[in-house]
Amino acid sequence: MHARGKSRAVAAIACVAGALVVSTADAAPPIVKRHVKVVQLAPARTTTVYLAYPDALKLGGTTYSSSIRIESPASGGSGRQPNLRLVKVLSDGPWEGGSLLRVRISNRNPRGTKPLRAVIVAIAREPGPAR
Repeated sequence: MHARGKSRAVAAIACVAGALVVSTADAAPPIVKRHVKVVQLAPARTTTVYLAYPDALKLGGTTYSSSIRIESPASGGSGRQPNLRLVKVLSDGPWEGGSLLRVRISNRNPRGTKPLRAVIVAIAREPGPAR
């Protein structure tokens, strides 16, 4: 390849890269909405939690996800400290045609241990407004 041919190839690659940067800059960031629910997890029990997705099924192109966090209780008070390894999320996913999030959590700690907290977040990412 000649020197002139190399410079043309480099210029063509730079044009394509510049066009990609401009097209991604024009895309608006998605709008993220969340609903949060905090529940107590009693020992030796399985709990089912339902949580509505924000603006469920209102817009096409919206993606849905969830986040589940198990928190140990504060130290002090009565009861033994629970073992977090004995807590399992049995299932989580859409329910009622996709408008609700359903989460099943099992706390296999023995009776007499402190209850745990579960923080459940239903997340909807809507496409951003067109520019």
